Amino acid sequence: MPRITMLVATLTALLSFCTPAAAAVVNLSIVGDFDGSFDGRSFTNRTLTFTGTSESDTPDEVFDEYHYRLTSLSVTLDGTEHQVTEAATFFVAPLSHLAGIVDPDATKGLVRFDYSIDNRFYTDAQTQPFSTSGGLLLLGAGTNIALSGVSIAAVPEPGTWAMMIVGFALIGVARRNRRHPLRARDRSRFFVTDAMKPYLAAA
Repeated sequence: MPRITMLVATLTALLSFCTPAAAAVVNLSIVGDFDGSFDGRSFTNRTLTFTGTSESDTPDEVFDEYHYRLTSLSVTLDGTEHQVTEAATFFVAPLSHLAGIVDPDATKGLVRFDYSIDNRFYTDAQTQPFSTSGGLLLLGAGTNIALSGVSIAAVPEPGTWAMMIVGFALIGVARRNRRHPLRARDRSRFFVTDAMKPYLAAA
């Protein structure tokens, strides 16, 4: 029992110092040469970089599309980064071979492209301006669009590791005590020395 008590105390101490592991995230980047307007000024063949982060690597399924809700999204134009101030999601549609950034309701799109045909820019009536910290951004055409994303899988929290380690230790101690229950108990409570043997024999 003292060993088990010590292990439980060790587990409690470990858990008190453990901090949760980082949640699983998806980081994505879309780079391309675009035509459009920003804050009322037109531009042609400018390189834009969209950088977004989703705090979940599990997408929402909307019909045949997979949507990742973005917790942050920025666009870099002419070396200046601007935060997109509207809610946005990154989507992939395997059947139509489309991918890009749209609003959560998928009623308007910021940037969409066909990733099966030279990453061709896709535009229709849903292509509408998005609000950013530098002004409204509207894209009308795009080429050389490239998408990259890195998925970071969730890892067990330190508390989980501690519980697993101490749990295995408890199992080991329990099995050891169950294997020799009487011998361990007799040795601790009824230890007989050579000096005591004559008195026990007389009794």
